[in-house]
Amino acid sequence: FYKKDGGDLFSYSFSGDTKEKTSNLTIIGILEAFWSPTKDRALVLYLDDETIKGFLHQGTSTITTLPQNIKSAAWSQDAKTLAYLILQNDEINLVLSDSSGKKPKTIFRTPIQDVKTHWITKDLFAFTTNASGLAEGFIFTLNRTSGVFKKIVGPFFGLTSLWSEDGSRVLTSSTNTNGKNTRMRVWDNSGNVLSAIGVKTLAEKCIFANKDEIYCAVPNEIYQDTTLPDDYFSGEFHPQDRLVYIDLKNNETRELLKEGVFDMSNLVITQNKDYLFFVNRFDGTLWRIKLK
Repeated sequence: FYKKDGGDLFSYSFSGDTKEKTSNLTIIGILEAFWSPTKDRALVLYLDDETIKGFLHQGTSTITTLPQNIKSAAWSQDAKTLAYLILQNDEINLVLSDSSGKKPKTIFRTPIQDVKTHWITKDLFAFTTNASGLAEGFIFTLNRTSGVFKKIVGPFFGLTSLWSEDGSRVLTSSTNTNGKNTRMRVWDNSGNVLSAIGVKTLAEKCIFANKDEIYCAVPNEIYQDTTLPDDYFSGEFHPQDRLVYIDLKNNETRELLKEGVFDMSNLVITQNKDYLFFVNRFDGTLWRIKLK
């Protein structure tokens, strides 16, 4: 993982006993890292004055400079292709390159500028508008084979989303027109509602274990004057979370952890579902929960 304070790259054992600095590259102003499914490279975005710059970090030291002002990025499921969004001539361009960031090719343009992308299946991309509890949000999909671009979810205020690894499901959270009263639902990738979830949190505070099982960090309390997700993104709202397990197939919700003072973010689950990791936004520390 990249440590925001200093921008160094570290690896830890799952037990936390061993720590290794795996790169001599120090990244000042790091914003976000988009790891490939093989975890051998990442697209890293950082802030240089007021310009967002990016590069592809491979191995311990190899870097490839990418265009400025990349808005969002996603990897193909086989990790062979990188997709990213970039603003050019007042349009958002969807660009595909190889896994080394070379041979870029624009495959789609849209005037919708404030969006993030997710690579759902081999031929299907999702575009989600930036979320605000005071503005309507949408999810669109693009089939790169047929060229069909269509709305599948929205308009909903405060819309945030999380896709399952296989791209068959998307979890959404939304609010009323004042950014209150959070509501959560699960949809298929055609925009059909599959189920409603009773917990109140943000979709990005969750992780799919598989298409039928979800783990969510759920605030114990959301204050009446809180506007979601705006206040969460700005850092004005730091909830104290409990960890909840949701079984969609059996319509079961179970509380797993309620001790401690955690604002859980960046949830990651291991392949064998033994451990869940998260970053505590209160202090930026990395934590592990044993699930089995």
